[in-house]
Amino acid sequence: MKKDLKTCFSPGDIIRVRYSTFTHYGVVSDRTGEDGMPMIIDNSYASGTAVERTWAEATVGKVPSLSKIGSEYPAQEILACAKQLIGQSTRYSLTRYNCEHFVREVVGLKPASRQVRYTSIMVPAAMLLTHKIGKGKHWATAISGLLSFAITTRASAK
Repeated sequence: MKKDLKTCFSPGDIIRVRYSTFTHYGVVSDRTGEDGMPMIIDNSYASGTAVERTWAEATVGKVPSLSKIGSEYPAQEILACAKQLIGQSTRYSLTRYNCEHFVREVVGLKPASRQVRYTSIMVPAAMLLTHKIGKGKHWATAISGLLSFAITTRASAK
């Protein structure tokens, strides 16, 4: 399977790795790790800033896919921009500068996160509605918040 993955992605491609409640994004590097797989440039909670990590560190054993985040920039320009941001003062923040903000910036788009935006609107709305309908039952409100969080982040990543 590794041989297939090596040829599926090119330097400058934006990949996404799907987790149960969120999607992680990164840029395929032109460097290869000791495992023979491409390195990934990303901004993650684990590293705290933009770094170049091994395939295994960035994908955590999951199979990535190409992201639908598009760009008019050529792949080499995207890669150069990602490399330029490595170690810069762009500290990781779930709400202000996460992996999605990072890849949108390197492809020339406004840094933003659909996942954060949708979740910050839908979760409170679902909780408020459930609180009103459920006549203040806190357990129902909490469950609706968790469910809407999971559903919203899955839908926004597609």
